[in-house]
Amino acid sequence: MMADDGQSPLFPGQAAPEEAQLHADSPLHVALTHFEQHMLDKGFAVNTVKAFVSDVRLLGKYLGPAEAIGDIGTQNLNDFLNWLLHERDVPCSPKSYARRVTTLKVFFGWLAETEILLANPANAVIQRSVSSPLPNAPAPADLAQALAVTERWREGEDS
Repeated sequence: MMADDGQSPLFPGQAAPEEAQLHADSPLHVALTHFEQHMLDKGFAVNTVKAFVSDVRLLGKYLGPAEAIGDIGTQNLNDFLNWLLHERDVPCSPKSYARRVTTLKVFFGWLAETEILLANPANAVIQRSVSSPLPNAPAPADLAQALAVTERWREGEDS
């Protein structure tokens, strides 16, 4: 019997193995594999997928990658976020912190939405808005120089 792609099956008579089912007892690293595939299937931007996967791996580094997803509660997530801000040796910028909170909300939201978890432990995590700093205004000398250049262009000079 030929497979749809024109190749013979590797083991004739055997069905392809079913994808492992995810459940509350599944380890975090297994859930991450499913979550990554979910994001790719949903068309998440490549950089978003990379960042979210990295963020969940960091959670796994903190809790242990074999931590069962059903054992992770709001307090664990808040402790993780506190660790990011105050105890980790690598500084966490406000933007990175905000993205990591978003990652937790999306990841655990997906687990709750797909009924793998009964409740979303990230719902109670506080999302703090982060504002980007405003650019510096040009100095008066910079404005005068820009106006002089545009005036020369307008008058047809090359330099």
